[in-house]
Amino acid sequence: MTKAREAWDRATMCSDHAQTARSEESREFFTHLRNSWIKVANGYQMSRIEDDAGSAKHPPVELGEGLPR
Repeated sequence: MTKAREAWDRATMCSDHAQTARSEESREFFTHLRNSWIKVANGYQMSRIEDDAGSAKHPPVELGEGLPR
């Protein structure tokens, strides 16, 4: 399991806990925790995109490369 997938799963678990929480304080806690896991998951996904952009699969492209001169 990727780190991003694990973070998304934890965000889902926190969301479930927030929906079933009996007190407003617990609901707010799990909602805050869910939001934190979403940020972590997004961060892992962005770093993956950046890593892929610099890989041999996707070599960097100069601005304007391939345009007629």
